Amino acid sequence: WHEVEKDLNPIGGKVVLPKDLPKIRVAERGKRVVLAPGVFRVPTAGHFWMLDWAKSQGDCLVVAINSDESAARVKPGEFCLGWMERAQTLAAHQAVDYVTVFGEDTPEEVIRLLRPSVQVKGMEYAGERVPGDDLCEALIAPRGPFPDHVSNLVMAIRS
Repeated sequence: WHEVEKDLNPIGGKVVLPKDLPKIRVAERGKRVVLAPGVFRVPTAGHFWMLDWAKSQGDCLVVAINSDESAARVKPGEFCLGWMERAQTLAAHQAVDYVTVFGEDTPEEVIRLLRPSVQVKGMEYAGERVPGDDLCEALIAPRGPFPDHVSNLVMAIRS
């Protein structure tokens, strides 16, 4: 269903609408689906390390990003690239199988539609409860080699 578009447009063909998530679940039946939700305001090396690690936790990696409106509500007043630029940047990464965008403030609806086995979040969420963690087998927040958060990067650029 989506493979033709992925063959013709390897990056953009990975970007799917939330309504297509149940089709991914069917297409990936029997495989371990991993979800990495987040704003990904400015994708960095830390994000890409985490996505590589997330992919190693299963067979199919789906990244869910907040829409521009949702990102503005979740991260008020903070710099954020537009959703299409974030989606295309993340989709270009080899570890990522699909990218979707959601307009709610949390990815719970994405989780309900996709029913991933694992949800992977950044290390700042280690030991925390996050929306939708009760809908997955596991929530994992790995400690990566890049300690800086995007907020620090944006502050450094501004100063």
